[in-house]
Amino acid sequence: MAEADMTAEGTAYESGADAGEDWRSGIEDAQVRRFAGRFQSPADAARTAFELRQKLSTALPLPGKDAGEDEVARFREHLGVPPEPDGYGIALHEIAPKDFPVSEDDQMRLQSFLETMHKAGAPQDVVKAAVGFYYEMASDALGEMQAGRTESLEAANAELHKEWGRAYEGNIKAAQRALVAYGGDRLIEFLNNTQADGMRLGDHPEIIRAFASIGKAVGEDGFHGGEGAAAGSTVQERINEIHAWQYSPDPAVREKYRSAAAQNELESLYARLHGEGPVVGSAGRAT
Repeated sequence: MAEADMTAEGTAYESGADAGEDWRSGIEDAQVRRFAGRFQSPADAARTAFELRQKLSTALPLPGKDAGEDEVARFREHLGVPPEPDGYGIALHEIAPKDFPVSEDDQMRLQSFLETMHKAGAPQDVVKAAVGFYYEMASDALGEMQAGRTESLEAANAELHKEWGRAYEGNIKAAQRALVAYGGDRLIEFLNNTQADGMRLGDHPEIIRAFASIGKAVGEDGFHGGEGAAAGSTVQERINEIHAWQYSPDPAVREKYRSAAAQNELESLYARLHGEGPVVGSAGRAT
């Protein structure tokens, strides 16, 4: 057998009279000839070229800078980008964890995010994964914050229990009555939504002390919420009082206590009674 010859690509083939003239010897371009050295025969090269052509026939080239709108649209569709931002079809109640409170602001932020991702050409699965990841992280952060609030609230209650001893229950009730009488819904909302030292202001010991002092200072005169309100009336007594005046023989009184304002007050009182507000705004949390 003749001595083996080796191409630049490392493929060996026989040369000389026994092998005959190599099929690549007629290729004039040196680079093409070296590339042809990868293949053992013309049939091998033809088969590889055919397979490559099949792959290219289903591939979509990246649009150039001068590509038309139709070409760009086909490419985006091939990637999985919807025609419009709403086409992503992402619903927060399906993406966000079940215990995560989704607000209108969240919906607005999501819409802005989808518009930005659509403009950038982000595929459907990528956008959905990004939104899901964000709300998983947000849910974890919310859980940590709520755990911190619980810890701070327990510490605040322990501090007041230690300071007031057996007077704790009475001081809490005095603080709640003072807030009902002199604070109103706007202050209660503020106390619910404002944070200080890792807790809501309504749970903060300094706020509770302040309203307890107010409640005790005016305790002798009582809290007057309307016709016939008893001195020092509790939240439940105020609720009963409003219901009673709704059936007053005086039409003017009935109209006043059946108004939207009276209904709002009842809702606020029930919320405080059942522990949905801050300590000083919720009679139910004093027990």
